[in-house]
Amino acid sequence: SLKNFPVTRYQLELDYTFFAELDHRANLILTSRDFGSEAHPFRGLFQFRFRNDKESRFYGIGDDSEEVDLSEFRYNWLKTGLELQFEPFSHLTLAVPVNFLTARTNSEDGEDDPSVEQAFPTDELVAFQDRTNYALIGFEIRHDTRQTENIPTRGGYRAFRFQRYQGLDTGEFNFNEYNFEIQQFFPAWTPRHVFAVRNDWNFQQQTGEEGIPFELLSRLDVESPLRGFPIGRFRDSSSVLFNFEYFFPIWDLIDGTLFVDTGKVFSGITNFDFDDWRYSVGAGIRIFYKDDVRIRLEGGYGGEGGQVLFRVGDVI
Repeated sequence: SLKNFPVTRYQLELDYTFFAELDHRANLILTSRDFGSEAHPFRGLFQFRFRNDKESRFYGIGDDSEEVDLSEFRYNWLKTGLELQFEPFSHLTLAVPVNFLTARTNSEDGEDDPSVEQAFPTDELVAFQDRTNYALIGFEIRHDTRQTENIPTRGGYRAFRFQRYQGLDTGEFNFNEYNFEIQQFFPAWTPRHVFAVRNDWNFQQQTGEEGIPFELLSRLDVESPLRGFPIGRFRDSSSVLFNFEYFFPIWDLIDGTLFVDTGKVFSGITNFDFDDWRYSVGAGIRIFYKDDVRIRLEGGYGGEGGQVLFRVGDVI
């Protein structure tokens, strides 16, 4: 990965990742330096992202999906576009993203696990083997009082995001997405002893006749992070997640962490309840340098086996 590489008046962030299954992912973000006044800066952001996932996992939809129902599918997507950002007040950012997304799912003849169409009825696999093309238009409000973005020790982050998935070739799979996120960091007896709390809600509203493509549903897994469960474990049209974390120093440039995650997926706000919440606990370390995390290693357990997350560099 390459980050914070100055190009005249711009900042370039780039990473390219190969996975064990030979899948690969790339992210490129080009951000302009601040324009306008110092008190009310304005900037533009260009992004290009793609993922080629040959063994994407699917366990079914809903909080009652079973681990034994693991199936696989091929998933390829590309997302590119612009985001305009403006700070009308200190710590407050208004953003307007305009992006293009194209995605396609296909069968995967895995050696150990069946392809999704062999394990699940086709009416549950919305847009399977179709290419969906979307214009993504929305807005975002962010309030950020953290003293640093990458390794915060105090302050908080609050955001509301709305995004419209407007089909370019058909309106059958149109939907709206709403997201609420809160993070808060509490310093303890020394600056590197920090308690962190995060809460995230995601809601998807179907507006097309055929439904929301199953690969775009809200997801909870080791990357969300519900760190005791594998990638793709829980999917539905809505999700809620809580993360509780404690950071503490181990060495000059090494921190340890203990965490508890809990969350669930559900099909819309009217079907939300307090049953079937999933929990995971774990620990990890992070090695940092100049306010950037260079290596992160975490292990979590959620009752279905352990999960290990290992990252090198600033993964976007």
